[in-house]
Amino acid sequence: MLTKALLLIFSFSSLLWSQSVMSLVPTKKTEPGSPPQNKKHIFPAQGDTTIAKNYFGSLSLSTGENIQFAFTDDRSSLYAEFISDYLYMPKLGYAKVGFGAQIDAGNDTTKASAQRFFSTGGNAIMYLALPLITYGKSESRRLDVFFLPKFAWDFPALNSSAEHFTYNNDIGGELHLSAVTVSEKFKFFSITRVSYVDGDRKFHQNLGRSEQNKGFYFGKWVIGLDLVSLIRVSASKPFMGPTQAFAKYPLTVSVQLVKVVQ
Repeated sequence: MLTKALLLIFSFSSLLWSQSVMSLVPTKKTEPGSPPQNKKHIFPAQGDTTIAKNYFGSLSLSTGENIQFAFTDDRSSLYAEFISDYLYMPKLGYAKVGFGAQIDAGNDTTKASAQRFFSTGGNAIMYLALPLITYGKSESRRLDVFFLPKFAWDFPALNSSAEHFTYNNDIGGELHLSAVTVSEKFKFFSITRVSYVDGDRKFHQNLGRSEQNKGFYFGKWVIGLDLVSLIRVSASKPFMGPTQAFAKYPLTVSVQLVKVVQ
């Protein structure tokens, strides 16, 4: 029943985004220095700070901006992004760099390790988000593509369900689709992530893998809703992984407190 409801939300958000004849919000004027609308934009966060701010909303240091509570049918976890900042890369533009930590309770089982990896990557996470492509008929519907590598570690001292130190590198990208309502109080979105993952021997072992020295391809989707630019409710599920157990992993439902920038 929950799966059907989430698929309905996903279909509705995709419909809102794809129907160019439906104008959900009045088209806003393009600010000076911004790329023109109705075109594909490569590396949209490059140029002066005006363009970058149009994309990220801010280029200032942030702390404690993202707090997320996630749960499945029998496990739960808490993630907090402690600090994030911005990095300028010539020819590519601005990118966001962030560091956070995840805590989950319980025994260090294969399922617990899988949930840590599915949710954020580990119990200490560092990421870089570089916008590659932005496309949208108007500001109410957008498609964004990010290069978004993640580097994660499990430290037993930081997590009651991690018994051994492990690390993994998750090199990949994300495709974001979003649709915003007239008053900008609701934002429907979907995220598809595809990446190549590798790590130390213990990381592979914790996931129940027999090939403990070989990386694997991973994919997951997320669908959800942002409420009044403050609360994000979403559901995620892997669709690609090294074992059949990945595809059978249950839905993870998340409630997130985050400053959402349109």
